[in-house]
Amino acid sequence: MANCELPLQLLFIDDQILVVCAGPCGEAFSFISKEDVDHIIEESLSIHRSIDRLVLRHGKIARSSLTRLAAQMKNFGERLFGYVFGKKLLDILNITIGQAIRQGGNVTIRLMVATDWLNVIPWELLCSRGTYLCHTYDFVRHPFAIQPVRSPLAPSSTIRSVFIGGNPRNDIFVEDQLSAAKKAVDQMHSSSTYIVSPATYTNIADAIYSGTDILHFVAHGEYSSLGGTPKGYFLIDGEDGRKEDRLPIEMLQSFCRASPMQVAILSACRSDQPFLYSARRLVSLRGERYTSMAHSLIQVGIPCVIGMSHPISKPGASVLARRLYQVLSTKKGPIEKAVRQARLELFAHMDDLLPSDWMTPILYSRTKESDWVA
Repeated sequence: MANCELPLQLLFIDDQILVVCAGPCGEAFSFISKEDVDHIIEESLSIHRSIDRLVLRHGKIARSSLTRLAAQMKNFGERLFGYVFGKKLLDILNITIGQAIRQGGNVTIRLMVATDWLNVIPWELLCSRGTYLCHTYDFVRHPFAIQPVRSPLAPSSTIRSVFIGGNPRNDIFVEDQLSAAKKAVDQMHSSSTYIVSPATYTNIADAIYSGTDILHFVAHGEYSSLGGTPKGYFLIDGEDGRKEDRLPIEMLQSFCRASPMQVAILSACRSDQPFLYSARRLVSLRGERYTSMAHSLIQVGIPCVIGMSHPISKPGASVLARRLYQVLSTKKGPIEKAVRQARLELFAHMDDLLPSDWMTPILYSRTKESDWVA
């Protein structure tokens, strides 16, 4: 089955966003004007803030608030589609889809984001005529990085996974993630799983250095500001009698740089959130690096990294973990397929979940060789 890939390169230049589309049927480019870029960033931050406000209410959310958020997301997605796909780019998209249909294949939309901070835009909301593109086609973000992609040197028929779960403060969101992930791990049959407990500096390093194909990290993610620059870290179990420690993302980067793997899953609240949205102004975004923890990990050569743009509900975490492990542990397709399946299942249950649950997982992929089929 042939796969038709549509790369969209996004670059911020002269206060505009340059969009270059290089599909199998030709190339085209367009500019999103400064005025439209301002609107895109303002609306992106507005959506992020709306989601955060609802998450903080836990279960006390009026139906009208959920409906407004769902409408806000879809309306923005329709406008974002109009900004990104001018007539020429839309023609290439339509021809690519037509080729995939004729060949009985699938379409992968690959956003090659050359300017890091553009990742703050929820590109997964791209929507045409009421349908989100990432529900119909595989959808990945492909950031640029100096470190080459590094996979394990000795592929094995058995998938080796390392599961790390730390919750020293008994956070309810983390507990939900832990229970959902552990249930999915318990259902794996064709894999070898090592559970790190307690999740201390030493145990985490030892487990990663021992080799892994899948790293699944569940913990509470936070940010501190040092010199005005947000620094991400995870709360983990403490060593030497301490109740808790901080694992800076730079330390986890070092562990992962020394031990190649296939996939890293960061099931931590806001692991793909580069700063606190409520504390940032529009003007300060331009020219800055995108420093989310998921984005930081893919910079060290991991082929695929999944992060969370917001806290996800317990049912949402359960669906995501189940779909990911179903595909990865049985080698029944690429990780893009698993993420799309999870999005569709979460969207189908949107009346019972936060409307943002389906868009919360963010998939970064820097390789076309993410298919796990043996």
